Amino acid sequence: MGRLDGNDQRLASGVGARGSLTAGHRPLATVLTLAAVLLAPPARAQGSGATAPEGPLSVSVTAGAGVPSGDVFRDVYGSALVPVVGQVDLRIGTSGFGVFGGLRWVSVSGEAVVENSSEPGGERVKFTMTSWRVGPAWGVQRGPWRFGAGAGLAYNSYREEWESARLSIEDSGIGAMFQGNVERRLTRRLSALLRVEYSLFEADPPEDTGLGSVALGGIDIGGGVAIRF
Repeated sequence: MGRLDGNDQRLASGVGARGSLTAGHRPLATVLTLAAVLLAPPARAQGSGATAPEGPLSVSVTAGAGVPSGDVFRDVYGSALVPVVGQVDLRIGTSGFGVFGGLRWVSVSGEAVVENSSEPGGERVKFTMTSWRVGPAWGVQRGPWRFGAGAGLAYNSYREEWESARLSIEDSGIGAMFQGNVERRLTRRLSALLRVEYSLFEADPPEDTGLGSVALGGIDIGGGVAIRF
């Protein structure tokens, strides 16, 4: 756990029914129709065994495990995060190149030790960070498999709350991120997705904490689904 001077309790992490489908059940019919479209088997081109071309737009959601790179952050919050990522990918032309944009969200609670404090035990703290990212991407299709990679910039907004002191620290900054994806097509539109990410971002805590820059990036491994349009 992190240690701070008792005179300044700041940011130990350094940052601060049954029935038929009649007219009265149209919403249910709509949902079932959409499900049938998404889960339909891959269409075959007429007169050949080729699979119908995929759409250029993909929407994906993943969740998994994250390991923070900063020692100070790990001391307070541990080494296991559960990041959730939503992303949109747009392929441009037939070259495999495109762009992506998305959102990563993570929230975790921890305990910080405050030196010279009269209170026993540590202080309960909570950290939340939202990252908006965008950048170029590249991918290649090999049968039912698709392999992709991307790199870009992320706008990171974070907040740390000290429960007992009713203190919160908020700040934001720009960082870099890199990702690799593997998709396995399940149906014409739906794919299973594995994504690995590495992010770089450092926060600058207030000078009176006595801490230098604190790394808030790290490695994420997540699984989820992608729907292509």
